[in-house]
Amino acid sequence: MTEGVMSPLACTLRTSAGRIFVKGTPVDAPAAWMYRAEAQVTHAASLAPSLLWEVEAGGWLLCGYEFLEGRHPDLSPGSGDLPALVDTLRVMPHRSALTEAARAWTGHRSVAV
Repeated sequence: MTEGVMSPLACTLRTSAGRIFVKGTPVDAPAAWMYRAEAQVTHAASLAPSLLWEVEAGGWLLCGYEFLEGRHPDLSPGSGDLPALVDTLRVMPHRSALTEAARAWTGHRSVAV
């Protein structure tokens, strides 16, 4: 992967069933909790790529996600991407499973801004 916040492992698998986006980190890494929380939240979020699997093996935590073609949104003023982002943010709090997963995630760690 060439963009975004880089994981210790971020790659695309080409399988007979299609492509899968995989990200991972060592199980004992300080950020491993974020991968588990992201998998939980993503599993509950119908707006996100589907979590296909989560596995711990060989000292690694690996998460396989539905592969989607795309790009990062343009967040500059007047961008055509902003209406879709606003619509997504409006829908998310009304998804009870997502809200519960997000609360569980934020309840485990303090986030400094």
